[in-house]
Amino acid sequence: ATANGVHHIFGHWYQNAYIPQVDQVTVELAKSVLVGRKLTSYNGWGQELNHIIAEENLAEYRKVIYPFTNETQLELRVCWELNPSHWQILMDTTTGEILVEQDVAVYPF
Repeated sequence: ATANGVHHIFGHWYQNAYIPQVDQVTVELAKSVLVGRKLTSYNGWGQELNHIIAEENLAEYRKVIYPFTNETQLELRVCWELNPSHWQILMDTTTGEILVEQDVAVYPF
């Protein structure tokens, strides 16, 4: 989804999908929450890898719709996608909840 409307829908058609007109969590607020956050992952040898998010790591972002599954249902959540370094973070634009925080790098063994 963009400011100009829905760009692509693949697979299932969700006729009653609700996309809020106004974001409760602006991208500026999302960035301010993430700056200074410590991200931890492990490489193929089990070594701990840490990354502290800096403001310059958050220059690129986009708004996406993320299919989030809770205990009882599938929810289509509008999120800010931010990619500091080799991480993917999805933050809900309504609640501010971080739905995804994952290292997307591939580490050899």
